[in-house]
Amino acid sequence: MGEVKITLLCVGTELLRGQLNTHVPHIAEALESGGFFLSDQVTVPDRLPQIRGAFKASLKISDVVISTGGLGPTFDDLTAEALSQALRIPLRFRPGEYRKIRAKFRRYRLRAGPENKKEARILKTARVFDNKRGSAPAQFVQIKSPGVPAKLVFLLPGPLRELAPILENQVVAAIRRRYPAGRARGKKVFHLAGVTESAAGEKLAKIAAAAGDGLEFTILGSIAKVDIHVFAQAPDRRRLRRRLMRAQRAIAKSLGSYLVAQGPKTLESAVGALLRKRGASLSAAESCTGGLFTDRLTDVPGSSKYFLGSVVAYSNEAKRRELRVRAATLARHGAVSRRCAAEMARGAQRAFGTDYAVAITGIAGPGGASSRKPAGLAYVALSRPNGTVCVQKSVFPGERRVVKERAVSAAFNLLRRELLRREHGAPRRPES
Repeated sequence: MGEVKITLLCVGTELLRGQLNTHVPHIAEALESGGFFLSDQVTVPDRLPQIRGAFKASLKISDVVISTGGLGPTFDDLTAEALSQALRIPLRFRPGEYRKIRAKFRRYRLRAGPENKKEARILKTARVFDNKRGSAPAQFVQIKSPGVPAKLVFLLPGPLRELAPILENQVVAAIRRRYPAGRARGKKVFHLAGVTESAAGEKLAKIAAAAGDGLEFTILGSIAKVDIHVFAQAPDRRRLRRRLMRAQRAIAKSLGSYLVAQGPKTLESAVGALLRKRGASLSAAESCTGGLFTDRLTDVPGSSKYFLGSVVAYSNEAKRRELRVRAATLARHGAVSRRCAAEMARGAQRAFGTDYAVAITGIAGPGGASSRKPAGLAYVALSRPNGTVCVQKSVFPGERRVVKERAVSAAFNLLRRELLRREHGAPRRPES
């Protein structure tokens, strides 16, 4: 059996008017957990002709179509009607479903109005999946034609909190029943830091060329981060694991110095794991990033085991008073300088009594720049247990928030490299 082709059809004018569609990654992940991948994704407005046309087009190329949205009681909820017209299957009012809807309203001391009867209009041949978190039930239709394998269509409610349990508990199971002999499928995600998307892509192209059948690679760059997604399929789970391990070894060999985490792990959680392994403590001093380093660090559960505290010293006075940056340093070199960053790191290390301390100072822009100190200039310092300090200078492109994010990621990566160097006893790489 070949690959099962699955189309996700997202219905909602708001999705074409700037509202972020969070459904795609969630649905893709749920399908992948069952061994299936999305083949296509279509977004259409709340207009009957477009929804009807999207169903027809999707069913020509796909084995499974999953739609989200447009099942509610209002005038612009048209998904069930559109599928009814596309398949020429009539809608029927089901009194039993309407009684369930009314009972849900009563639990919240509300009354279902006449408009809610629309939610109980179900395609004649459809099976209903109960929506435990909302009023509109989901619908499941099998399309059978002589000599052609049956196709599956799922109509799911729009809100993610409503569709998620239906998708995970019933939709994926229904697809697996229809395609039990499908190939084993899986995915691994690798997170890189300290390398550009183009440089990583050049190395990944060689890996992909030598990978052979059953492996696909995608590289995604975002602010201060590059992710590699590896998709694999094989006749069985054992060979699937072997293919994914082969890809992992190739990536580690080619990009090992930049590889920071896998799967749900992040750069900051990888740093946290290294600190916990060494039994080391950390503090921070931030200026241009305004506490962003601390925010990301403390997003990691258990960070209190190694992180003791930070100082956000935005003004020169705060740097002098809280971190003991010397007035002479500020006067001669300025707050955005290698010397100031080093003294900020030492000040945080003294204040909290930690093994390591990270400091960040820079010009996030767009103001405050000069010919000698452009917008995006940042100094990241790391004070070590032996009292020495290394400082990394960078000029980050992008708007204010992007510069801050890049500076924070640079700080995490600098600390990560230092912890790995000490763990493996490798010679220290020169800082740029």
